[in-house]
Amino acid sequence: MVKHATAEIYATFSGQERSTWTIAMWANVNRRGNHNRIHVQPGSTWSGTYIVDTGLDDKNDTTSGVIGLINPNLAQAMSFYRNAIPMRYIVRPEPGLMMVWPSYIAQMVYPHGGKRPRVSISFNVKKDPYP
Repeated sequence: MVKHATAEIYATFSGQERSTWTIAMWANVNRRGNHNRIHVQPGSTWSGTYIVDTGLDDKNDTTSGVIGLINPNLAQAMSFYRNAIPMRYIVRPEPGLMMVWPSYIAQMVYPHGGKRPRVSISFNVKKDPYP
């Protein structure tokens, strides 16, 4: 998925470039009340997460453990086309959902309210040569 996304960008903007990739992965287990504050992943090209279990039994809970992605271009708010790209995306996790985004995009996870743990696998992929 990451190689395909990068190839699409190179094909559109600058032609093909040879590169190798390294990946780092880790598990996240968020128990009731846990969250991840706003952060970026420096030194990486792509970041992502795979949702294993939302830990939610209540289908009406629409805010617990949601993922927030924040557009880092704050100057866009002063542009006449400021709504062309939203300042933030909110994604409600579901088991089996995989998301990938550029690592410079700030992300966060809202507080988890489920009785069972929210489990995800996050990853960073770095293109060599970097950036």
